[in-house]
Amino acid sequence: MVQAAYQLNHRQKKNIRITVVSIIVTMVIFFGLFLNKVLAPTPITKESLRANGIVLFSQPRTIAPVLLEDHNQQVLNKERLIGKYSLIFFGFTHCPDICPTTLMELAKILERVDSSTRENFQVILVSLDPARDTPDVLKQYVTYFNSDFLGATGDFKQIMSFTNNVNVAFNKVFLDDGYTIDHTSHVVVLNDRADYIGYIKQPMDIEKIASSLGAVTSFY
Repeated sequence: MVQAAYQLNHRQKKNIRITVVSIIVTMVIFFGLFLNKVLAPTPITKESLRANGIVLFSQPRTIAPVLLEDHNQQVLNKERLIGKYSLIFFGFTHCPDICPTTLMELAKILERVDSSTRENFQVILVSLDPARDTPDVLKQYVTYFNSDFLGATGDFKQIMSFTNNVNVAFNKVFLDDGYTIDHTSHVVVLNDRADYIGYIKQPMDIEKIASSLGAVTSFY
């Protein structure tokens, strides 16, 4: 009888140990899942991108053919825009404020992103003042901010067609000593198939845009 009681206690102890081990294993698993959820990076959504200043459309928008000339006097057409995401700013070299500020900020953004993102994006200034912005003038101007930036100019009708395709407005304003140009200040974003996919709002928050720019490529 004493032996039977001993055997029963031994069996109970064994079952208790198994139960305790099972509970510990379950707790470890749940704790691991909790840590993974807490520590895993939050996926970037279009809403979070918008909060950081990058507005993406629900669907890419096809643009009409483009025929411009870059600052190296090479053809800059829609086919040349394929293969990289493009950040395109429409401005002019005589611009007193928003144009140099925007190019400076875009240069700082590219300095802060990782090498993969930097390789995936290109920055282009499309001149709204082709009468004064020759390729040589543009080359000197855009490369001051970043040696990889491109300047583009061309026939006024081609420039107008391009701006109409990407919702950019501009207007020549005559002054006593010449003229200036009022224009939309946001930065147009094209994907690597040269589709119009969104824009970067002004004023730009350099740190926020740099931290989220790479995520743009995951949506299209």
